[in-house]
Amino acid sequence: MSWQQVLPFNIKKMGTKPDWCLQNARLGFGITSGTYPSAKADMEAQLKNKTLHSFNTIPINCAVPVYLDTTSRYEHVEVCDHGVWYSDGHKVNAPNAKYVFGWGEFCDGKRVVKWVEDSKKSNEQIAKEVIAGAWGNGAERKKRLTNAGYDYNAIQQIVNQMVTPKKKTNEQIAKEVIKGLWGNGKDRKKRLEQAGYNYNTIQSIVNRLLSK
Repeated sequence: MSWQQVLPFNIKKMGTKPDWCLQNARLGFGITSGTYPSAKADMEAQLKNKTLHSFNTIPINCAVPVYLDTTSRYEHVEVCDHGVWYSDGHKVNAPNAKYVFGWGEFCDGKRVVKWVEDSKKSNEQIAKEVIAGAWGNGAERKKRLTNAGYDYNAIQQIVNQMVTPKKKTNEQIAKEVIKGLWGNGKDRKKRLEQAGYNYNTIQSIVNRLLSK
């Protein structure tokens, strides 16, 4: 389950009018008419309706309004868009958590995100996407997979299995030896052992096949 965007946020449409933060935020979500007279009223309505959530649970895959109280601005609302913060039409630094009341599912009376059941992909499907490069690399890949609710180690194990060439059977290798594909004498033994095969086992099969 995860939060999904209902009304997309567009920073180019966000208002810039001083002291009109709620209107500025709702315009960014494409909401043309307001419901509440202030950010405080909007926040209190969401608190009452239980659609106001802790700062620590801000979704990183959506844009949501965030209500805060700072020493310079009281009853202020900003927008956190996929981890990037905007205030009155301008990009700003993330606020200090101790000044944040919470984030809302609504903005000025209109729903902007909703909680939905995910149609989660199988580990095998995600592993194929990883191989295709869709999940990044290294620490970034691990973070993105974990945030999406997947077991990184389980996915990586499947990836390793998929990208590792399947080992041929001893019978197949023995037939290749007979064809001369693995050389002779010490060279053959060295090459077989380096490839992870048991030389004596392969040679035994070779002898059996040649004796038929």
